[in-house]
Amino acid sequence: METGLLKKRMSVDQSSTKWEHQFKDYREKDGLKEPYIIELIGGGEPFQTIQIDAISYNENLDSDMFDPPMPCKNFPSREVMENPYFPAFMLDE
Repeated sequence: METGLLKKRMSVDQSSTKWEHQFKDYREKDGLKEPYIIELIGGGEPFQTIQIDAISYNENLDSDMFDPPMPCKNFPSREVMENPYFPAFMLDE
């Protein structure tokens, strides 16, 4: 039976290791189906299993949780800042 739910996602890392995320034990909560078990398999071997006990949506959230974070300043060195993994907004020019 076709459900349209994600069963697995596959990727390959920089060292050519094949990774697979398997999504299992879908349950419905507030009209949405979510996986309660996520298994990570690396190179054909089990690596990690995440088991979710409970899911809740938008319960008691303060609106300030959605405020943008304070800007980052005073990083240790320019060398670190030139790393492509640091977004440009983090630069203190």
